[in-house]
Amino acid sequence: MHKQKKTAAAERTLQTSLLPAAPANALPMSVPDEPQPVPELTVQERREQAGRLTRTFGTRSEQLATLWLNQVMSALPASKEESTAGLLARVWPAIEGIAPQDEIEAMLAVQMVAVHNVALNQLHRAAHASDYEVTGPAASANAAKLLRVFREQLQALQRYRGKGQQKVTVEHVHVHAGGQAIVGNVEAPQGRGDRG
Repeated sequence: MHKQKKTAAAERTLQTSLLPAAPANALPMSVPDEPQPVPELTVQERREQAGRLTRTFGTRSEQLATLWLNQVMSALPASKEESTAGLLARVWPAIEGIAPQDEIEAMLAVQMVAVHNVALNQLHRAAHASDYEVTGPAASANAAKLLRVFREQLQALQRYRGKGQQKVTVEHVHVHAGGQAIVGNVEAPQGRGDRG
């Protein structure tokens, strides 16, 4: 009997550990008049969610993926009406679209999603400056800086994915008197032992 209680408690802990914690700057959400039952996840459903989370972030560590998910959600500007589920619905597809393949790419993806959303928030503030404390030009300048940062992050991700491979193009070739130039692919001759 005691073992069954411990198992049930462990399953409840497993079921809730994947759910992201509310961001530090989260606004209070309205609470319905009647408490809504929290759907209980089976162990299999819990494993499937954990697998999707780790695949999304390109890591084997569920704890690391959960940390990054919470970090990007806490960095996003949110309205009073938006729930944690709404934030999650905005973040998850963006990270999946970037498709990080390892932890470095995942960190860049988290930064890119956060910077993109904050930049667009600044553009909104610039367009509606009378509704905010910040002036339109200041918000525009902030947005421009953030969009430059986003472009630099995208370039960094592309360079990282190329793993430093570079293509060298030679544009000018000078052949001096008595020299020879070969244009096209050059292959090494077969082994010298081939001659009789």
